[in-house]
Amino acid sequence: MYDVIPFEMLKVFETEEQLIVTVNGDPAACHNMTCTISYIDPVATVTAFTYDSSSKLITITGTDLPTSLSEMQGVNFAQSRCKIVESTMTGTGMECTLVDEPVCGSDLKPQVIASLGGIPTTSVTGITVDCTLSSITPGSDINLLGADNITFTGTNLPRVLSKSQVSI
Repeated sequence: MYDVIPFEMLKVFETEEQLIVTVNGDPAACHNMTCTISYIDPVATVTAFTYDSSSKLITITGTDLPTSLSEMQGVNFAQSRCKIVESTMTGTGMECTLVDEPVCGSDLKPQVIASLGGIPTTSVTGITVDCTLSSITPGSDINLLGADNITFTGTNLPRVLSKSQVSI
């Protein structure tokens, strides 16, 4: 009787790379070793961008960028989706308009996702979007032991706290 060999240590002599597949957290085997992977090096790169806070317009420049909406999955910036203006799409640039107000933060860069995956933004300098508080209610008579609901009103505040960390 021999010890059980762990699933990860089984090896076959295949010429293609294999994936470790899980379904609902449980390991699964690829039938007939047909789970293959192909890595495609990204060709496009984002080299710079500008953001106009008054119009919520983002102008992206780069090289070998997608030239039609069918080649794109989307653009996100500061936890907000950006609607691409198709008429501005060229191999060296594109424009998009934020659908929602951006969430404040530092070193923010647009995430440009083409149909084949993310386009690198490693050489791009990020920007800072500031939060502003216009009111906090209640402003007095707060219970030191807690249980008071406090409402913060302002601009560029996080919409989903599970994606953001707020220190007060």
